[in-house]
Amino acid sequence: MLAHETTTDVRLTHDLAKQLGISDSSLRRWCRMLEFQGYSFVLGEDGARVFREQDLAALKRFQVLVKHKRMNLEDAAKGVMEACLEEPAAPAEAVVLALPGEPPAEAPEPALSTEVIAHLKTSIETDVRMGLLPELLSLKQSLNEMDFEVQELKVRNKKLLQQFAEQQEELSTLKGYIENRVEQRDKELMFALREIQQTKTQMAAARDKRWWKFWDDSAPMRG
Repeated sequence: MLAHETTTDVRLTHDLAKQLGISDSSLRRWCRMLEFQGYSFVLGEDGARVFREQDLAALKRFQVLVKHKRMNLEDAAKGVMEACLEEPAAPAEAVVLALPGEPPAEAPEPALSTEVIAHLKTSIETDVRMGLLPELLSLKQSLNEMDFEVQELKVRNKKLLQQFAEQQEELSTLKGYIENRVEQRDKELMFALREIQQTKTQMAAARDKRWWKFWDDSAPMRG
């Protein structure tokens, strides 16, 4: 998308940020991410960005990807650029966009890549002065730390699953051992009960035999 395209509706940063429901600094960050991916905004007489209808559409798409699709700024900018490349380019003539209340100047030459680079450099320097670039670096570092924590959680979860499987195997082995021991104990108990019963039976028979023998020995003999 080329800069200095014809438009009938131009907005300044503050006005567009208010329309999107975001802060001016957030809008500038979004614009820089789009510019890094190759998107070009129109610059006013003071070098600040002014926004066309197609810019508004691109930024609204960017907002959807960030806030609703949960994309990071870089991926959202790539998504917007891919969508812009897929859309057919509308023919337009180059015009100068003046700030509200200022007379329009003559049409300049198309913006060169060196001008875009210079604008990006100025934007970055502005961010450094405003403390926005450290904020972006801090955000990136936070995301990297979150990703590292997620990886650690995955490793811990894998270890826990492995430990759980090992414990299940140990419990299964212990259950089999206990069942075998209970079965062996029952067999031994039944054998002992049978032994006791047989002993009682033999002792009772021996006692009865001794009683009858005593009776026979003590009975008087008849002549």
